[in-house]
Amino acid sequence: MKALSNDRAIRPMPSGISPGRIFKPLLIWLACLPTISFTSIAAADGLLDSVGVSYQYTSIELDKSGALSTEDTSHAFKLFASKTLHRYINLEYGYQSLGTFTADYDFTVGNFRFVESQTLDLEQNLFTGLSVGDYISWSSLPDGHGIRPKVLLGLLLWNADVETKGELYDTGVSQGNYNVSGSDYGLSHYLGAGIEYDFGNDFLLSIDVVVNVNVGADLEMVDDNGSKQQFVGKDVLVGSIGMIYRF
Repeated sequence: MKALSNDRAIRPMPSGISPGRIFKPLLIWLACLPTISFTSIAAADGLLDSVGVSYQYTSIELDKSGALSTEDTSHAFKLFASKTLHRYINLEYGYQSLGTFTADYDFTVGNFRFVESQTLDLEQNLFTGLSVGDYISWSSLPDGHGIRPKVLLGLLLWNADVETKGELYDTGVSQGNYNVSGSDYGLSHYLGAGIEYDFGNDFLLSIDVVVNVNVGADLEMVDDNGSKQQFVGKDVLVGSIGMIYRF
């Protein structure tokens, strides 16, 4: 079966119940405890200082071997809020879409020909993390304006849907259709950098580049016969531009 990347997006999964799937909700909850604590502290004098929205251009690496067409980039958006924890540190959290990616393939292995299409849906995710940086004022800028270089790091609670549909041929004769699909959630991390421009009023312009690492890793997929497979996680590169409103 064709993979979404050259490192094979799906692989056989051992039979039986995976301990990772049993403990995943607990691990995710424990990983989010620091954010819950930060937010509780911040709530003592107001939960947030600003809100924002950004347009995102996202990209992943797809296997081009045998591809008829690939959509390895997508348009997405992010809604977020932030709270100042320290002069240099902001807590950020919100909703993030990473887009939907597709690929159509026609390839042959020996006497077998596979004609298939694949979809990876990453439209619904939550994130929380830290923005670390400080404002720099230059004499050439208008009064009250400033630039804040920043480093971004945090956690992404992803929700992924993966589906592969196709038809198998043996020496030119159709052997029928097949389908492999799965839906799951999990936790990954992101790293990035960006810059904010303060217009000297309540609005800021934000430009970021972020890599979401290993999104969708170990998502369980099931084929028509009930056999289980695992999806290999994808790194999702995100470039974004947005506006922040500061209270």
